[in-house]
This record gives sequence, structure tokens and C-alpha cells, in this order.
Amino acid sequence: FNNSFTVDGGKRASLTFGPIKKAERALKKAKEYEEEMNKGEKEKIPSPSDYVIDFLRCTFEVEDPYLVGVIFSMLLKEEIATCLQICRVKNKFVNDKLPKHIRTNILMNLALLYPHNEEEFKDSGLRGEFDSLMAGKCLMVCELQITMKDFLLIKRLSHSYYNITRVKLEDLPNFLLTNGVFIKPNLDE
Repeated sequence: FNNSFTVDGGKRASLTFGPIKKAERALKKAKEYEEEMNKGEKEKIPSPSDYVIDFLRCTFEVEDPYLVGVIFSMLLKEEIATCLQICRVKNKFVNDKLPKHIRTNILMNLALLYPHNEEEFKDSGLRGEFDSLMAGKCLMVCELQITMKDFLLIKRLSHSYYNITRVKLEDLPNFLLTNGVFIKPNLDE
């Protein structure tokens, strides 16, 4: 996969991969989902952990809304990337129930499928031999966020504020002294 589209030498889109979600965070998220199921806010399923499907995450960061639409449309067709199958889409751009500052992306959960045939297997970069019994089966589910570069810049700049809002009031003075507000301190000096 070519992770950048360029026009006149300038990057118009890029794909970045986030860290793998840690087990502690997944457990916390599963507990949150369990509470939502108990309140009737989410459908009950055998295990709340079944809702936690975003261990592998990546982001398409694009320059303009046109590219958001192009990438989204390409993935919807499921013909270009035959190894990806859409499980769920949350188009936050058009969700009127969300506050405006949250309507900044499309989240897609995509099933990563084992190649359907030997040719796809060779192109995939997977090691070993093609296993016809695995053809087209789901290997895992990952999360793809499609958003615009400007929204990500705002998100990065406001992340410091978000961190402050999560600190307990009694810990706030120490947090501000050790973390700063908009800078990451160099504690090695």
C-alpha cells in the first residue's frame, strides 16, 4: 500500500498506524460497555469484551473533504481492497446527536481477511504458503479513522487540555508543575 497521495510534490493524504491498544485499556473499555449493557444502552452480548475491537488502529489524514469522500467510497466498494470487509461505520461528520467539535471523522471497523486466492496471497506480503482453507476468513478486526489534517492539528493542540480535565482536583497543582500545559517538559535536564 502506498501510504501517501501527492499532487505537485505536496502530500495530500497519509496513513499512520497507532500503537496497539494495551490490555488495561481494553479491560476498562469492556467494563464501560458492560455498564452500558446493564443500563440497556447497548445490546447484551455474551461478553462485553466482544465490543472491544479496536486493538489495531490507523488514521487516514487528508487535506480536504474531497479526499475523505474518495477514500470512504473506495473502501465501501470493497473491490479495491478485497482483503478488507466493512463491519461497522460511524460517520461522525453527519451525526447531529454529537457536539460539533466531535464531528471530525469517519470511524470504520474493518475485518482483515485472509487472501482469497494464491495471487492475492503473493501480493499480500504474508509469509509461508497459501492455505485454501483460510481463504476469505477474518483474521482480525482493525479500526480506521478518516479525518482531515486540520482537525488532527486541533486535536493535538487541545490534547493537553483533555489531559488536565482527567486529573483529580487534588492532583492538579502537581500535574501542572510536572507536565506543563502546552509543552512536554524535558525531565532529563
